[in-house]
Amino acid sequence: MTTPPVDRASIDAAVARLRAGEVVAFPTETVYGLAADALNQAAIARLISLKGRPDGKPFSVLVADIDAARALVEDWPDRADILASRYWPGPLTIVLPKSHAVPDAVTAGSSNIGLRCPDHPVALELIRAFGNPIAAPSANKSGSPEPRTACDVRAAFPDLFILDAGPCALGTPSTVLLIDDDRGDRILRAGALSPQQLGL
Repeated sequence: MTTPPVDRASIDAAVARLRAGEVVAFPTETVYGLAADALNQAAIARLISLKGRPDGKPFSVLVADIDAARALVEDWPDRADILASRYWPGPLTIVLPKSHAVPDAVTAGSSNIGLRCPDHPVALELIRAFGNPIAAPSANKSGSPEPRTACDVRAAFPDLFILDAGPCALGTPSTVLLIDDDRGDRILRAGALSPQQLGL
């Protein structure tokens, strides 16, 4: 399919698809991602099928800001506030106990949810225009290389609607950090931010 330029009409077209429970692809500063409504069970099922996701592997959820993240967790500790204020928007996924508003399918049955606010104008515009949090794995088949360009995405998903904003700046996934006041914070996935940057 032909990818339209990323203007307001393209964002609106992507939002309409998300509201219909469909999956779209979009850029972030790390890699291209797939997007589905994180609060829509049918949309998450479609995302799992498209991605070829193994059972038991959760999706990260993208939000527009700290207030949106707070609404998806049981508690937002001071440590999360400090890190989000420093590194959001940016390549940090914060893992905390999820609220009951989040479908279990998003977290693969885990009691925790990974949250991130991306540092990319198209991603942020899409999330804000949509109004709901977005479940957003990388836009590749499970086990394949991370996609840095829309061409990479199109090779894996030729019929998918893609917001093409050129190559991703980092090309490295976000760092995933579990915040645990009892046992101490720990990195679940190495990424763009180092342990030293996170004070570990």
